[in-house]
Amino acid sequence: MGEVCKKCGSTGWDDSGFCSCEVGKRYAAERFRERQIEAGIPPRHRGVRFDNLHEQLNQPAEAARGFANAYQEHKKTGTGLLLSGPVGRGKTWLACAVLNELIAAGITVRFINVNDFFTDYHASLKMERRYADPLFKAQGVELLLMDDLGKENLSEAKLKTLYALLNHRYDNLRPTIITANLPLKDVYVALYRLLGEDTTAEAITSRLTQCNKVLYCRGKDLRTIRKG
Repeated sequence: MGEVCKKCGSTGWDDSGFCSCEVGKRYAAERFRERQIEAGIPPRHRGVRFDNLHEQLNQPAEAARGFANAYQEHKKTGTGLLLSGPVGRGKTWLACAVLNELIAAGITVRFINVNDFFTDYHASLKMERRYADPLFKAQGVELLLMDDLGKENLSEAKLKTLYALLNHRYDNLRPTIITANLPLKDVYVALYRLLGEDTTAEAITSRLTQCNKVLYCRGKDLRTIRKG
């Protein structure tokens, strides 16, 4: 048995929270993993940090780290991030690096894949309990990551749900991080073609840009690089 910590008596806790002793570090790491699971972060992305991203992401990572460091200021205005770029350019890795950084700082976050979100939402419409509603949960969480927007074809009903989510968070100053495979101009064109009118298309595009810092991820397909 090791030496008893003089600060916490090896309980792992002191007046400031988790103690800096080995027991405290172990408890802190366990709680961090629990919060990642609660947030819905996929196992593959739970180990992502700014210091282990691919060098191709150095430039957007610098801006994303700046966002995480200044989160409390961004929270006052509801400012989020929009990560745009082709498939495989590291958008989700970069977004999860931000989430993991903020989880460590005690921020409540939630990760949703847009396709899975709509599947869960339509299934929940058959239930009467509001707390089971994915839309209600996504609207209320402090920081939301919406992954892979634009990867699937969105019906008019899904677009209206998407606007309800984005608009609610916009009105309530809740930051949102979004990854999208299409540039903004292409998002608008795709929405316009689907809807046949520009009112909802313009409204959604506006909510994507009005309160979000836009980062574009360029370079090679990182999935090909990793396989090589």
